Amino acid sequence: MGIKENTEFSQSEQMGLYPAFDFLIRAILHNDIRGIQMLDNSETGSLVNFPIGNQIVVLFYNPSGKKKLTNAFSEDMLKILCHFQYTDEPFPHSIYAMLVTESLAHGINLDPLKICESFDQFDLYLHEEAIYRTTLFCLMCKTAYDQSGESRLLDIALYIYDKYQLKPDASDSFEPFVLINRLQIRKRKGLQFGDVDIDRLYLHKKEAILADDFELLSCINVLLDNHVEAGISYRSLELEQKECIQTLPIFELYQMQISK
Repeated sequence: MGIKENTEFSQSEQMGLYPAFDFLIRAILHNDIRGIQMLDNSETGSLVNFPIGNQIVVLFYNPSGKKKLTNAFSEDMLKILCHFQYTDEPFPHSIYAMLVTESLAHGINLDPLKICESFDQFDLYLHEEAIYRTTLFCLMCKTAYDQSGESRLLDIALYIYDKYQLKPDASDSFEPFVLINRLQIRKRKGLQFGDVDIDRLYLHKKEAILADDFELLSCINVLLDNHVEAGISYRSLELEQKECIQTLPIFELYQMQISK
């Protein structure tokens, strides 16, 4: 199941260790999923968080498979076709884009290399919908890092963002957002920005000022350590924009800056 031998489990309020292990062993060895409430009446394949005491094991549930529950990070997972649909046309993407923040932050069998290998199989920036799904996953990686301190989550997101081909000019409307998200990770990892990245930040800062785009301006100022200007930009936002930015990982960086 991809669980390290030295993993320690302790009792939780929801379920004792023995019943949890009993459910898991029966499901894995005997295909018996009776009593596992999270799977009741589920007819579609999904990634599920299976709690064992204070720990979480991430599993793949396949109701039509020979084995209904398997390790979510086994080699066979790379063969699974997964499609998302936001408009009329579904598009292929990594099945790990279905992971939730809790899985990334607390899954004891998480396999970053397998996740990256899965993302290698797709054009993650094919169109707007694919970019949205890719960005959503990377944001979850950063949020999960803030919860767990697991640096491998930042490595996953940085690996994915590095696949984005930045154009030599600023004509790509997604470029500033991918740039900001990628540099957030570098900042969290304590890595310096290159001259090209800094030049691009200042270019997009000028554009944001001309467009009165205070949301983008706030993010750029946080990355440039201009917490005073970031605060001014943030206070200029509408209430709905403020509530939105408060849910993003970059707001954590902003709070860290103003608390110093």
